[in-house]
Formats: sequence, C-alpha cells, structure tokens
Amino acid sequence: MKNQKEEKILNKISIEKLKKIAHINIILLIISYLPIFFFKISLEFTDLNCIWITLIYIAGLSSFVTYFIYQYKNKEKNKSKKWLYMYMIMIIISTLFSSNIGNSIIGDTYLQEGLITYLVYLSLFLNCSIIKDKKYIERILITFSLVGMILSFLTILGYYLGIEFCNKNEYYYRPFLSIFYNENHAAYFFMMTYISSILLFYFSEKKQSIIYLAFSIIILHNLILNNTMGCLLSIICCLILLIIYTIIKKKYYIHLVTILTMFLIVCTVNFDTMSGHISFIKTDIDRMETKEASEVNQIGSNRLALWKYGLQVMIENPLFGCGNENLLEEYKRFEMPERVSKPHNEFIQIGAFFGIPALIIYLCFLFSILFPILKNLKTIEPKYATTALICVSYLISSFFGVTCFYTTPFLYIFLGITSSFKQIEKIKKK
Repeated sequence: MKNQKEEKILNKISIEKLKKIAHINIILLIISYLPIFFFKISLEFTDLNCIWITLIYIAGLSSFVTYFIYQYKNKEKNKSKKWLYMYMIMIIISTLFSSNIGNSIIGDTYLQEGLITYLVYLSLFLNCSIIKDKKYIERILITFSLVGMILSFLTILGYYLGIEFCNKNEYYYRPFLSIFYNENHAAYFFMMTYISSILLFYFSEKKQSIIYLAFSIIILHNLILNNTMGCLLSIICCLILLIIYTIIKKKYYIHLVTILTMFLIVCTVNFDTMSGHISFIKTDIDRMETKEASEVNQIGSNRLALWKYGLQVMIENPLFGCGNENLLEEYKRFEMPERVSKPHNEFIQIGAFFGIPALIIYLCFLFSILFPILKNLKTIEPKYATTALICVSYLISSFFGVTCFYTTPFLYIFLGITSSFKQIEKIKKK
C-alpha cells in the first residue's frame, strides 16, 4: 500500500514540472549569493562558512531528489554521467585509502571541499542535465549575470567611496574580496559571470541586449581591478575563441566588435593594473634566466614549485593519490616558498588527491561534454555555446587556480546543462 501511494504521488509530478523545479534549484542557489554579502559584514568567519556551505548542501540535496524522481520517470541515458559516476567512485576509493579519512570526507574549515562537497557537485550536474528548455537556461544565465553585476557594482562602490565591505575578522581592508575569502576566488566567479554577460549580449537580437553589455562592463572593470592574472588570461583566450566562432558562423560581427571595443576601453582605463601584469611576466622571465632553484620556484607567484611538488606527490601515489585535502602534509616534505594545501592547478590537484586514473577519467568526462560542442560549432544553439564557453573559461583559469566550495559548483552546473546537447542531437537525427 505504501509503495502504491508513493507511486501515485510520483506519477502526479510531470517531467515538465521536474525540469521547472531543476532550474528553480539553480536560480535560488545563485540568488543566495546576494544575502551572503550582508552576512559577511556582520558574521564571524566560522558562522558565515557554516551558513554558506549549508545553503550549497541544501541545493545539492534538492537537486539530487529532483534528478532521482526525473530518472525514475524518464530513465534517460547519458555517457557523460557514466564518466562522472566513475570519477566519484575513484574519489570515494581514494577517501577510504586516505591517511586522514575525516579530513577527506568533511574537508578543511576554509574551503570545505571534502567528499560530501564533491557529491554535491555530482548532484548539481545531474540536476542541470535535465534542464534543456531555452527559457530555463536563459533565466539561469540572466540571473547569474545579474548577481555578478550587483556584486561587482557593490565591490567597485566600496573601492571608490572607501566603504569597507569586508569581514570584521580581516586584519586589513581588502576591497576586492567581495563575498569571497580570497581575491582569486572572487575572480573565478566574476570571470564566469562576465562570459555569461557578453554572450547574452552577443546572441541577443533584442534592443534591451545593451543591458547585458552594461553588465559585462561593470563586471570586467571589477575583475581587472581585482588583479587576478589567471582569470584575465582566461578571458583573453575566450575572446579569441569567440573571434574564431564568429568567423565560422559568419555572423554577429557587430556584436563581436562591440564586445572587443568595450574590453579594450576598460583595459585602457585600468592601464596601471594591466601594465603591472606585463611587469609580472617580465619578472618571471628574469627568474627563469637565473636558473636558481629558489628563484625558479617563485615563478607564477610560487606556482611552479606548487606544480612541481604536486606532480611529485602524484607520481609517488599513482593509483589513489594522497587523499582529498591531504596535500598540505605532503608539501611539508619539500622546500616550499609558502604553506598551502592545493597546487593551484586543478588537474595536478586531482591527480595528487585522487590518483592518475581519476585524473584520466575526469579528462574523459570533460571531453565527452565539450567535444560534441566543438564538432558542431556551425550548428550549435546559442544556449549551449554560452554554457560551454563559461565552462571553458573556468577550465583555462583552473590551470592557475584552486577549487572552492562556492565557485566550483558553477562548473558542474554549466557542464550539466551543456551535457544535454548530445541527447538533443541524437533525438533530432532519429
């Protein structure tokens, strides 16, 4: 009797309702970043962290339930999901072999990226894999861009007016943290919202599309002042890809020129910051020429040392890695320029944390989603071109960055949406 009642309840929920719920899950998660801004001003770090991770876990749980009911009713197949399942299995196995299982499951108190958080990433991906309707994807992109613009505007306002929007535990004022714990983390988020904004403008044929261009200008100005070089390099790479895409499509020329013009204007306005990046590159070149280990290790703000020793840990633990969040202890064995727990390269991080097989599976997972986009560039729908480029922007910056519980979810969200492209193509061919 109980099973029959449950089945009746499930039958009342249509596939269309589940898709609607799935997109609402993501919109609510994105919107939740706005009150975090005000929580950060008044709450202690530990309280803020607890609230934020709880919101993300709730989104993950809601996403899992939505997808579970959807799959029960629809039984949809997707090869990308198989790769993701395999990846999660490798993470679980690595966690079981970890020297600090508790830390690997829960994560550290700073970025909270334990096994539980990775399972939330899985849930968000699965939830978003069922969001195929143009109107739902567009709402997610508009909300994402709008939140990025609002947080950028507040950050710039605080900077120019000298208003200290910061956590009361900060020892000194750091104007470009926004709601995040580190300038680099803030840059990951704003970089993705910038890409979202310019592509909303790029593909829009409506007069009000100028609003999205305005969003992108505000976000870009904040991002350049933030001064995170990896994200600026990622944006430049994405703009080059957009130029190539425009040439292939043989349309959107005016929108492309407008985007590039605005980019150059904002860079020119922030010339001092941009010239600082050039000086930084010159310094790194000089360090390479010295060939002294201590100097070479400092290349890329100490990233070369982090990569080198991270790769060494990966080679020493090839099958299951050293375990999630255990790299801090491993790094103590080496002459590190600084004390960190991640190698500032997501791919080395995955190999060092979970092992080489996990890294290969993760790469196959990404390839299974992004290759069909590349193969169908001429016919790809704007919504998938947009979500794919957001993912690409994140992945380029991830060569120099770290995963975080509050920025990495967006990679899985947009990968999830992008993954449904293959399924739609198969249906059309039939």
